[in-house]
Amino acid sequence: MLEVIFDGPNLNAVTAEVHAALPTLWSVIREDDATCVVLARGARKAFSAGGNFDLIDEQLADHGALMRVLRETRDLVYAMIDFPKPVISAARM
Repeated sequence: MLEVIFDGPNLNAVTAEVHAALPTLWSVIREDDATCVVLARGARKAFSAGGNFDLIDEQLADHGALMRVLRETRDLVYAMIDFPKPVISAARM
């Protein structure tokens, strides 16, 4: 089992760098024969609030940044849809 933990400030919000890396993360895990199942969770009480305020502000100020984030999001969604291994998403109440 591989554990993916979102661990950042402000309810585990992700930075632009983390957001850009997420689609690749799932591709790497897909090819890892040692991983049979993935547990995705957030540190502490929250799973993840999504993009942090800097990422949101960047998208509001720059159309190119918005388009980049939309492409990354598309790639992340397709990577997760095509992911062949079980994923358990754990959110604390």
